[in-house]
Amino acid sequence: DFLRRDGQRASDEFTNKIVIIGSTASALFDTKPTPMEKIHPGVEILATAIGNIKNGDWITQPKNPWLFTALALGLIWVTALAFLTGVKRKAIDMVFAGSQVGLMAFTFASLNLTTYYLDLTAPITAGLIYFSLARVYAYAEATIMEKYVWINVEEGVDGWQYTVVVVVQPESLEEISEERFLTLLKRGLYGKKVGFTIEAFSRKPAGIEKAFQNMFLIYWVENHVETKPWEVEKSGEQTVYLVRDVARSICENDRIGCKLGWCQGPLTYGDEKLRLEAWQQLVVKAMGNLKDQPLEITS
Repeated sequence: DFLRRDGQRASDEFTNKIVIIGSTASALFDTKPTPMEKIHPGVEILATAIGNIKNGDWITQPKNPWLFTALALGLIWVTALAFLTGVKRKAIDMVFAGSQVGLMAFTFASLNLTTYYLDLTAPITAGLIYFSLARVYAYAEATIMEKYVWINVEEGVDGWQYTVVVVVQPESLEEISEERFLTLLKRGLYGKKVGFTIEAFSRKPAGIEKAFQNMFLIYWVENHVETKPWEVEKSGEQTVYLVRDVARSICENDRIGCKLGWCQGPLTYGDEKLRLEAWQQLVVKAMGNLKDQPLEITS
């Protein structure tokens, strides 16, 4: 237009405007790396900077580091409390996944819709690391405790291990979830005596579920393998007293009825087939004693 006799553009087109002259060709080496692209024309970077200063819309980051520290600790503590209080694992997974997605969406929105950039990478990473470790620990603990009764404690020895089996059956789990009841049992018993294994009957097909609903299996297996003939010991009643005391306190707090059945006996050691048969007999006998041993629940 400058070389034409009759100009076609307005003579005041650049009045009160800032004009930046530069190249966008990478071969001229006027390029810089930016968070958006590896090769960004320097003229565009300069134009963006001038536009930000002129319009006051540059990106601002909070300078207070305690904000992100508090958020990270909050995520960790909420997750820890959920595991400790016995919230259902599925609910924990869903809520935690939702919180992670929500934080990432909040970061994206702050960067694209406002002039503030809230970098929540640290809280998200800290929460994810803790959740992963807690999940792995919970799974490992459950797996080890469930298989504890089948661990060989003394190689090459034939005999038996003294075993106490207790079955606790609340009348209803409407006021308290199965996961919560199981957590309270573990919390109450693990601090009183070492060696308890506590399990809930998993969801099974309708017939099995109806037969074993609301049942919790608690057993204690002595580490030492005996070779002498089996004799009834008094320690079984002491172990059951601990279980009865913890179960009663849980049921009284939620005002639900509860039954308890138990038995004690030798768990064969050295022969897996006989050990399985002995284990089945102990569990069946404890279940059979449920109707004869109700817990007295005070209102």
